[in-house]
Parts: sequence; C-alpha cells; structure tokens
Amino acid sequence: MFDLDEFFLHYIWRYLLLNNTNLQTDSGIPVEILSTGIPNKDSGPDFTNAKIKLENTIWVGCIEIHVHSSDWYHHQHQLDHAYDSTILHVVYEIDKEVCNSRGQYIPQLELKGRIPGYTIDNYKKLKNNRNRIHCQNMDWKLSPLEMKSWHTRLAISRIENKSSLINQLLSKYQNDFERVLYTLIARYFGSNVNREPMQWLIESIPFEVILKNQDRPSTIEALLFGQAGFPGVKDEDDYLKKLQEEYKFLAQKYELEPMNKSAWKWGKLRPSSLPTIRIAQLASFLAQTNWNFDRIIRSFDLNSWDHNLAICASSYWSNHSQFGNSVQHREKRVGAELKNNLVINAIVPVMFLYGKFHNNEKLVDQSLLLLESLRAEKNNVTNLWKRNGIFAGNALESQSLIELTTNFCDEFKCLKCAIGKKILQTQ
Repeated sequence: MFDLDEFFLHYIWRYLLLNNTNLQTDSGIPVEILSTGIPNKDSGPDFTNAKIKLENTIWVGCIEIHVHSSDWYHHQHQLDHAYDSTILHVVYEIDKEVCNSRGQYIPQLELKGRIPGYTIDNYKKLKNNRNRIHCQNMDWKLSPLEMKSWHTRLAISRIENKSSLINQLLSKYQNDFERVLYTLIARYFGSNVNREPMQWLIESIPFEVILKNQDRPSTIEALLFGQAGFPGVKDEDDYLKKLQEEYKFLAQKYELEPMNKSAWKWGKLRPSSLPTIRIAQLASFLAQTNWNFDRIIRSFDLNSWDHNLAICASSYWSNHSQFGNSVQHREKRVGAELKNNLVINAIVPVMFLYGKFHNNEKLVDQSLLLLESLRAEKNNVTNLWKRNGIFAGNALESQSLIELTTNFCDEFKCLKCAIGKKILQTQ
C-alpha cells in the first residue's frame, strides 16, 4: 500500500482533490461538503470553521484528519476537550469508530478509493525522489504569469525571512533605520564566514565617530584595523606601525576596546575575500561615501550606487594581501559580485521593511523592482536549477530559487509549492 501521510491528506481535503459524489459517513449518512474550513496552525483540530451538511442538517465546526481512524485514539484525542468541536473525522481508511471526550460518536468520512490515482502516483514520485529538487525529472509546466507570481512570492518570503536580523537591529537601535543600514552594509562587506566579525567590528565603533572622521581616510582605516584586533600584530611593516600609532591615540580618545583577532576566518578564502582586504575596502567606502540615508533609500539609483562602490582599498593594499605580506601589484577594487550582494542583502531588505514600517507601498514595490534590475547570482543553488532547465534571469529570481530550495525543497514542502501543486494535479 502507498505510504500515505497526514500532510498529503490535509492537502487533498483543503483543495477537495477527490471524487466527492455520493459521499457518506461510516454509518451511511449522506455528506455534502460546503466548506473545508480554515487550516489550523495551532494545537487542536486540523481545520476550523468548516461547514458540512449531514442529511438535512448543516453543521459548522472542526475537521480532524488522520491516515487511520484509530489514530484518533493513538493521539488520545478522546481525552482532549479541544476536539469536542469536531464535526467530521476525515481519514484515508476507517478501522475503528471514534468518540469525543463526552462519549459522543463522531461521523467519519473515508477517502480511500476517492483520491485520483495520478495524484497519489505523483505524490509518491515526489516523496521517493532523493534528489535535492524532488520534482527533478518530472513533467510540470507553469505559465509565465504563474512563474512570475511564484518568483515574486518567494522573493518576498526571503526578504521577510531576513527581517529577523533587521528587527533585532531595529530594537537595538530604537528603530534607527539609518544605523541599521550602515551596520548591514558593513556586515555584507565580509565574506560568508566573516559576516559576524564584520558586524561586530562596525558595532564596536560609535556611528558618530565614523561620521566625524569621514574626511580622513587614514583615520577610518586605523579605526577599523585597530578595532579588528590588528594593533597587537608584531611586524616591521611601516604602514602597520603608522596605523597602530594613530589607533592608539583614537582608542584613548574614544575609549575603544578592540576585538579579538581570532574572530576572523582566513581558511579557503580567495585573496580578494581576505578579512584585511575587505576591511580596507570598507574603510575606503566609509571615507568616500556621502552618507545620506534618505537619498539611498528613497531615491536609490543603481548607477549612482555603482559609482559609490567604484572604489579600491588604499594604495598599500595594491601590493599586500596581509600586513607585511607583499604580493604582485593589483588594485583591490570592489568587484561586481560584492556590489550585487550589498544591494541584495542590505539595501533591498531595509528599503522593503522601511516601506512596510511607514505603510509606503510605493517603496515596497520599488525594492522589488530594484531586485529585479540586478543580475542573477551564481551559486550552487542557481547552478542546480540551471541543470534542471530553470534559469534565473535576475536577482529577484535567483533569490526566489534560494528561498524555494532552502525552505521548500530541503524541508519537503512540495504541497506548499506552486510547482508541487501543479504536479499533483497533472494527469
């Protein structure tokens, strides 16, 4: 027998993907489904506010769903008053009569033989597919409009999932969106493994101190490298000594405590992603950018932003990857991928949530249009979908594919996915 589960039966009931002619309860009473009800995400019966007609009487109440009717007792619902409002027990197979905590009989509806065979077969294929993408090698087709709508919903979901960090920062900084954006930009200057340390670094320096010294690039660099834990480095490097001397003065002036240098990760990083290079680039960005939150958020211009990030680390880093470590001359410019990541992970989420916070739907829409105007990311997830014939045309679509893969495919939520739903309904 096909290995059914309750998630599948919930889906079948919710969308009535069954032959609903001549329905009868286990005692032979005719059943007409007027409303399947509202899915219940809390404890208690699976659906609330359902409406059914038993013979000539209309009942409004809850629906509980199980694979076998005996599961009612396995879950001990007969002892739980929360299930006394159940008006119909919907099961795949009836193997026992059930009663509520008052000893009252609960009508049951058996779905066995009423679910289309192709629906069961397609679900079985999804469930048994061990590839990361469960619908791999299965036939499905969404219309361009359906696909665009699904991409947009997924992209919004991904932004909202990122909002937990932003909300933490908003709470920390008393809803100061400007400080939050500044912190996020610094965070995403770090590579994947150094995002946390980069955030700790920027949060260890008062925002006002950065703004006050913004016209002094060497001072900004001394502040960042000093707070990053590099003043303790022992080296005969003249440039490092200069930064250390300036930082010593700044640390006393602003009562700063440096991080532990061990927080930074160095292994398996490309030279362009090393902490020293990213810190130096961040210093150049902070020193060269005319920081104006309102201009960045409300009047964001991709060309202007690209110009703001057309920077490179100070000249010392053209010949070094770490302090005292000479390399072949090459300017350490901010690359296109980093620019893209900063807009995707910092600008867009803050713009989206700022619009939500101020009930500004125009700004919310603008954030999605901005995401749509960026080139698609290239990573393991987008490459995986590409091999399966799905191409991300822009950053909104690549972000949606990341959301789809990590929060649907990896969690086997095919029944909540537009693609999975389409497959189940395909003959």
